[in-house]
Amino acid sequence: MQRWNAKAGDVTGGLPIVVLMNGGSASASEIVAGALQDHRRAIILGTRSFGKGSVQTIMQVTGGGAIRLTTALYFTPSGRSIQKEGIKPDIEVEQAKVETIQQRSGFREENLRRSITNPNDKPAPADKKTDDKTSQLKPGDPQAKPGDKAGDKKDDKTTAATPASTDPDEPPKDAVADYQLLRAVDLIRGISLYTSRAH
Repeated sequence: MQRWNAKAGDVTGGLPIVVLMNGGSASASEIVAGALQDHRRAIILGTRSFGKGSVQTIMQVTGGGAIRLTTALYFTPSGRSIQKEGIKPDIEVEQAKVETIQQRSGFREENLRRSITNPNDKPAPADKKTDDKTSQLKPGDPQAKPGDKAGDKKDDKTTAATPASTDPDEPPKDAVADYQLLRAVDLIRGISLYTSRAH
């Protein structure tokens, strides 16, 4: 029997950990996930893993053949065997496709007549400089579009080329197709936010 013990310390410095797994997670990855789960050091998210908790040894035989023997079983620190059982996630999340549903038009408080003004709102500055060319446009000018007012002219190309402000350390959500990964990121953000508020 062989045993490997973890060294003291935390290389992440106590940061929250979320482990993603699914039916393709097998063998060593299941052991690592199970160890983190047993020690309550990480949250396992996804679907049940493959369930390979055995070790095979290949033995060469004469004539060019080989025999594969099962020579060991894997166990998590608490003594759980993952053979045929796999690791069950703490939060089960099936893979799904994310689609943006267009919000139907509706009223908000700000659309109601005689709604109370927010006392924290700051009045807009009275003197606002505008582009000279834009401010000189009149409804009769050839460059003016119906509904355009002086000072309201916008450059469509500039608006389309300007990206929305996003976190530079992560790709935009529209570019990520992995639903489980998005859920894991949201979970880590929630844990971090709750921890910072608790302290």
